[in-house]
Amino acid sequence: MQAQVTNQRSALPAAVLTAASMLLNAAWLWAVQLGSVPASLGVMVALLAVLCRIFQLSKTHAPRSRAEALLSDGMFGLYLGWICVATLANVAAVLAWAGLVLPAEPASVVVLCVAALVGISLAFRRSWAPLLSIAWGLAWIAVARSSGPLVLPMTALTAGTAAAAVVAAGLLLAGPRTLHRTEHA
Repeated sequence: MQAQVTNQRSALPAAVLTAASMLLNAAWLWAVQLGSVPASLGVMVALLAVLCRIFQLSKTHAPRSRAEALLSDGMFGLYLGWICVATLANVAAVLAWAGLVLPAEPASVVVLCVAALVGISLAFRRSWAPLLSIAWGLAWIAVARSSGPLVLPMTALTAGTAAAAVVAAGLLLAGPRTLHRTEHA
């Protein structure tokens, strides 16, 4: 009985935060449609904070089933990784909008390095879904900036290198854990 009460208490904040993430996502889309770059960033930062809290809760409470683990770690982890990259991109957009940015390439390199550091830090926590999402976002930036209407070679190279570093960190840190499990099996 006590375990059921504890599960219900821990589910309530997650449910409220999940609803908040949906509302913030809608607000972000609205801000983008209105063309308000600063409002878009403000909403994204709030959404990032909510998703970080949801992800933190998912890591502190053991899932009751594989489906719950897939939904919490997978869905919110992928969403968290994507919003990390998107928020950093929006920071660069707001700085450019406000006229407070370095030239495009150096500013992009700084933002991409921050994204790589976030992804690598998630590798140390063995948080695979956001790590993969960050790597995918960085790879997408590398492709987008190596062709198309806005070619930025240094940005493309940095994004590709950052994506590779995030994936490499994940693979390197997965190795010892996988070997350790096999030895005890």
